[in-house]
Amino acid sequence: MQASQSRVGTPTGVRTWGDPVMLISAVLLLGAGLLSIYSIDHARQIGIFKKQVVLMILGLAPFFVFWRTSLSLWQKHSGKIYLINIALLVLVFLAPKTTKGAGRWVDIGPMQFQPSEFSKLAVILAVAAFYAENRHRVKEFRTFATSFLYLLPTVLLIFKQPHLGATISVLAIWFMISLVAGVPWRTIATVVLIGIIGIVGILKFKPELVLKDYQIKRVQTMKDKSRGVRDVGGSDYQVHEAQKAFANGGVTGSGFLKGEQTRLGFIPEQHNDFVFTVVGEEGGLVGAGLVLSIFGVFFFRVARAIVQATDVYSRLVATGILTILGFHTLVNLGMNIGILPVVGLWLPFLSAGGTAVLLCMGLVGLAMAVSRENERVSF
Repeated sequence: MQASQSRVGTPTGVRTWGDPVMLISAVLLLGAGLLSIYSIDHARQIGIFKKQVVLMILGLAPFFVFWRTSLSLWQKHSGKIYLINIALLVLVFLAPKTTKGAGRWVDIGPMQFQPSEFSKLAVILAVAAFYAENRHRVKEFRTFATSFLYLLPTVLLIFKQPHLGATISVLAIWFMISLVAGVPWRTIATVVLIGIIGIVGILKFKPELVLKDYQIKRVQTMKDKSRGVRDVGGSDYQVHEAQKAFANGGVTGSGFLKGEQTRLGFIPEQHNDFVFTVVGEEGGLVGAGLVLSIFGVFFFRVARAIVQATDVYSRLVATGILTILGFHTLVNLGMNIGILPVVGLWLPFLSAGGTAVLLCMGLVGLAMAVSRENERVSF
């Protein structure tokens, strides 16, 4: 009787590897990204396909490290990891690599490293550890307030770069982990409401206090679109061309390597923020639907790991993973179809970019570790 009441999991002595469906869906998404980037590179000959392949090979290192390392080790050293995160963010201001008016990168030899991406991982590990250690006091407002103060240096340093998208991403991680940790929803709702009122007020009367000129222009573009006014030759050009790509794709798509918008290079930054337009144009509604379905399978399996987690830290780490990858996906797709402002968030697994690729593969390894340590026999 006592044995039947023990922790539900894989029988003792059976080596576990984690959720195979989660892993397969992530690999399929990486494959879809490679096909999309190959199509862009085939048309423009800018050398991004080979670079992406190399980055994915390099990404196997963080994947295997996080996959095969015990979560208890990350929990033990989460504070040190968070301090490294702060140091890297400070380094951005000491030796920045400025691109398009933003200093977000640090040169490491021939490569560029973006500390704000590492911050997302560090925040997941650190905030999850904070709530796991304070699980008996999680309903106290002081605990919730302390968690925000703990997060604040990261938020301010990323916002200062400026990187609005990454700032919101980090806050989203904190918000969802706090909610799943057990912070009363009334507390969270009150804080969020106050925050929204404050942000709306600032954006309405003094947007220059928190936003750069180009960010204000993006917000204004969304306001103009809501009134039926579009500057398709200026600030709304990128989104306009992206929407044309989806329209060109129709139901079945124009075919691999045959997308007009992709072939003629009409969409700026297509390999980064707007890579899904390749899927929509060349694969059509069918291809886009298939890729979105694979995303759905991946997110479902991560959510399943949250539900099956038998300890607080595992559950909160998986929550952070689902939050950051899900948030990026929703915002990026919203940017592509024009219902959200362009805030520079890549599409997980598909977008080109060194630090983003390494982060995604590391997060998959971490999610596999959660599922491995809480694995159940049933699929």
